[in-house]
Amino acid sequence: MPILDYLNKILTYQIQLKHPVISLLQPGLSEREILLKTSLIPIQIPREMINLYMWRNGTLAPESSTLGDMQFFYGYHLCSLEEALLSFQEGYSIWQKFYKMEFCSLFEDGAGGCCGVIPNQDSLVSPVIQITELGKNIIYSNLTKMMETIASCYENGVFWIGQNGYLDADLKKYGDIALRLNPEIEYWQKRVKGEI
Repeated sequence: MPILDYLNKILTYQIQLKHPVISLLQPGLSEREILLKTSLIPIQIPREMINLYMWRNGTLAPESSTLGDMQFFYGYHLCSLEEALLSFQEGYSIWQKFYKMEFCSLFEDGAGGCCGVIPNQDSLVSPVIQITELGKNIIYSNLTKMMETIASCYENGVFWIGQNGYLDADLKKYGDIALRLNPEIEYWQKRVKGEI
């Protein structure tokens, strides 16, 4: 299934949950706008990232909103393309020094953790990397697999709106679904076993 189908499924579940993020998602950009904006950095972004930002250009962050309102999936909000590119430019030397890679953050948790892609000039897709205080891990083979997993989590009731009005999650079920859909990913193997 194409990434856009999974993104639309996620949005459908968010609407059903009356999740505040639905009013904060910005309209998508044209492919031309995306290519123009990304031409200012010395990398080529994967096709999946273009498709993501054609669908929606991240989450607005008005002062009246909380991080809980902005969550696209549990713990993370979707950065706008402008935020992602700024993060790439500001973090470029850090990614090179500590991780020996180029990295473009697409989802952030507000506390320094993020998920993103490794831009690659030869690829339509890129692995999704999660960076936290524990280090970096490949968590999905590509952005489409990530969105398939997130959509399945919404579909199976892993995410819900808690009593505080914010997105909540059953992290055990999240790990089980992620491992079932991504059995080759070592991170999910270890997480389900309780090793991380």
